[in-house]
Amino acid sequence: AMNHDKRIYEAWFDGSTSPHIRKSGIGGIVISPENKIIAKYSLEVPYVYDYRVVEYQSLIKLIEVLHKCGIKNVEIKTDCLGLCDSIKYGRSNRFNKLVPGNEVTRLHQEAIYALNSLGYYMIKWVPRKKNKKADRLSKKYSERKLKV
Repeated sequence: AMNHDKRIYEAWFDGSTSPHIRKSGIGGIVISPENKIIAKYSLEVPYVYDYRVVEYQSLIKLIEVLHKCGIKNVEIKTDCLGLCDSIKYGRSNRFNKLVPGNEVTRLHQEAIYALNSLGYYMIKWVPRKKNKKADRLSKKYSERKLKV
């Protein structure tokens, strides 16, 4: 069935990594134009020290979830300014110099490819305090949940 839904959905994501407990997680939430939760995910991922890796992993998972829901048009919110700039401008000096062969660069390219599979997207930075839901979902670690 073709989905001709032209409305714009809202999607929030976050990644977290906790060196003291050696755990990393990703979380996100998709909200309809009517402000209803359509889907959310909260997954533990293999521990990495580099927070940039989990931020990208979370964005990539979010796009997978959007595809599963048949959502093509979305405004994506993140509290990770470096990732936001990397997506918008191709790079961010602080966050990602995009060195060939580097894991973060590989994930960046994967994320761009995934974003380009959507009909319309906009990525926006939001202050961390506004991204509490996705932040909490990214820190659940042990509860492997994907609700669509």
